[in-house]
Amino acid sequence: MPDSKYFVTGSRDKKVIIWGQCDLSVTTEGSVLDSIKPRSAVLDAGDSVTAVSVSRVLTPDGRYIVAIGLENGKINFYTWKQSGQEQSVADWTKCVEMDNSQSHVLAVKRLCWRHREGRAGHNDQNNSEWLQLASCGADHCVKIFNVNRFAL
Repeated sequence: MPDSKYFVTGSRDKKVIIWGQCDLSVTTEGSVLDSIKPRSAVLDAGDSVTAVSVSRVLTPDGRYIVAIGLENGKINFYTWKQSGQEQSVADWTKCVEMDNSQSHVLAVKRLCWRHREGRAGHNDQNNSEWLQLASCGADHCVKIFNVNRFAL
């Protein structure tokens, strides 16, 4: 995650979880690992998760933007923000599911957000509206997606 408060994992059992530290005031020396716990409800991605990446830029309302690559070649975009102390599936919002014409033919192997806002090759380098995501798949293709963060 861009602020290092959390990290995200995805697995072949179709689950995505955001993890983070719990209350460190109750942590004693040597047991810091015990304080790392799930901070999100388990998200069922619908297929085996083969890649996951979180944008460095948040949505305008402060939600994390999470791209999830699947074994079937699709990439889904979710936003997440912890709403309270209790984990809730309602903290996840599915924004976009790519259709087959934009998807990889085989499993998504890697996802990477561009490190700054704007679209490469356009005159909007400082435009906070656009983000870019690169993906590569087992089909030997690399794809670049323009993502409007205000539309998520």
